[in-house]
Amino acid sequence: LDMICPEDYNPADFVLFCIQTHDDERIRMVVEGWSSKGVRKGSAQVGAEVALPAIPKRKGFCTELAALSVREVKNALRDKGTLGARFGSTFFLTLIYGLVFFQIGNEDMEKGALVTRDGYDGQSHAGALTMVGISGMFGAAQPLLLTFASERPVFIREHASNMYGPIPYFISKTAVELPMVGMQTLLTWVLAYFLMG
Repeated sequence: LDMICPEDYNPADFVLFCIQTHDDERIRMVVEGWSSKGVRKGSAQVGAEVALPAIPKRKGFCTELAALSVREVKNALRDKGTLGARFGSTFFLTLIYGLVFFQIGNEDMEKGALVTRDGYDGQSHAGALTMVGISGMFGAAQPLLLTFASERPVFIREHASNMYGPIPYFISKTAVELPMVGMQTLLTWVLAYFLMG
C-alpha cells in the first residue's frame, strides 16, 4: 500500500494521521487493499459485531491519590537532571543578583567595600528584592512548564483509560512540587540575605 509507519511511531496514530491527511481515493484504496488481504488468524471477522469491554470502575479518590503521589515522588527523585537544573539555576541566578546588588541592604558600609555609596538607598533595596522575587517565581514555574508537554500524552491516555481523575493527578503533582519549591525559595532567600545584606 506504499504507506510505511515510521520507526518509534504508534501504528494506530499513523493510520489516523493518514486518514486525516490523504484524499478519499487514497483512503478507499487502503480499505480495499486491507480487505483483499483477508482476515488474519486470531482476529475478529470483518463486519462482525464486536462488543467492547466495559469501562473498568476507578479505584477511588484516596487510592488514586496515594498511587499517583508515590509515582510523582519516584519520578522527581529519579530525574536527577531536572532536579539538578532546578536547584543549579536557582543558585546561579540568585548568585548573579546577589553580586549585582552586593550588600545593597547594609546600612553600615565600610570603606574598602566593593560598592561605596552615601548611606542606605531604599529604592535599590526594593529593586533587589523585586528582582529576587521575580527570579524565584519564574524559577519555580519553569520546571513545570518544561515537563508539562512530555507528561500531557501520558495523562490523556491514562485518564481516557479511566485509571484516575484529574483532581487526584493535580493534587499529587502539587503535593510533590510544594516541598521542592519551598527548598528553592529557601535557597534563594538564604543566598540573597547574606549577599545583599
